[in-house]
This record gives sequence, structure tokens and C-alpha cells, in this order.
Amino acid sequence: MSVIEKDIPLAPHTTFKIGGPARYFARATNVGELREALAFAKEKALKVFILGGGSNVLVSDEGFDGLVIKIELSGVERDGNTYAAAAGE
Repeated sequence: MSVIEKDIPLAPHTTFKIGGPARYFARATNVGELREALAFAKEKALKVFILGGGSNVLVSDEGFDGLVIKIELSGVERDGNTYAAAAGE
């Protein structure tokens, strides 16, 4: 189950270490948590920002007035000669 936190500073989640708070913040470690977070945003009519590793991202000191979903999915699957890597791999 995805935990939705409020007023989480984004600076620690970026390589530049700057940025104000996210109104709402969730970590997605699996597809189910990602779906839950997106459903929460849809229900509340929130803007959504998908955050990966946080490199090359500048966040305003005012923060983000919506839901930030930090992608922390991992794993690689192989099917013959085809590989599929999770978004956070």
C-alpha cells in the first residue's frame, strides 16, 4: 500500500539539494503503489510530478502544489532475448 505524506521537502530527493515541499509525496516501489498514488491524485484532482533519481531537476523554493511520486521500482526481467527494466532500475 502506498503511503501518501504531506509537506515533504524535495531538496533531499534531488542531486542539487534545493527545492521546497511537495504538498503530497509518495514512493512507488511497485506497480500497485504507483496505481494507488495515481488514483489518489485523480480523486483529489491534483497535478502529478513523477520523480526519478532526482538528477538534473530543479525544484522551486515554493515547492510543488500537487502529488510527487518518487519512482523506486527495481528489477530486470528476461524473456528470451528481450529484457524489461523497471522504471527505477
